[in-house]
Amino acid sequence: MQYNKHMGGVDKANSLLGLYRSPSRSKTWYFPIFTWVLDMSVINAWLLYRKDCNTARVTSKPLKEFRMELAKSLANAGKSSRGRPSISLTNKIPAKVISNPILPRPDIITQKDGIGHWPTYDTKVNDCKER
Repeated sequence: MQYNKHMGGVDKANSLLGLYRSPSRSKTWYFPIFTWVLDMSVINAWLLYRKDCNTARVTSKPLKEFRMELAKSLANAGKSSRGRPSISLTNKIPAKVISNPILPRPDIITQKDGIGHWPTYDTKVNDCKER
């Protein structure tokens, strides 16, 4: 009887953790521990969010929607709405000198903005040139 009386918070945390658990299959021993800590942090953040919403008398989002918005905001962290980070021009990293450039290279700010400017590939086969 005493056990069940005092196990409410742990059971609640385990049930919330089991709803949307991050996959943690790995050959390294620490990765499941890392994903467990990450999941518990998200659950604790959601519980605090719900408490704040109850205090402000606002409806809160479900856990799944909260996790999705958190993932989207972390994926877009550091990106501005224009697609360029706010880097001061005095801290520029010098561009690497390329001998015989095939295509014009973008400026250093575009190269280092972390947006993911992926190269485009075509079906043309590039044969090696003899020198």
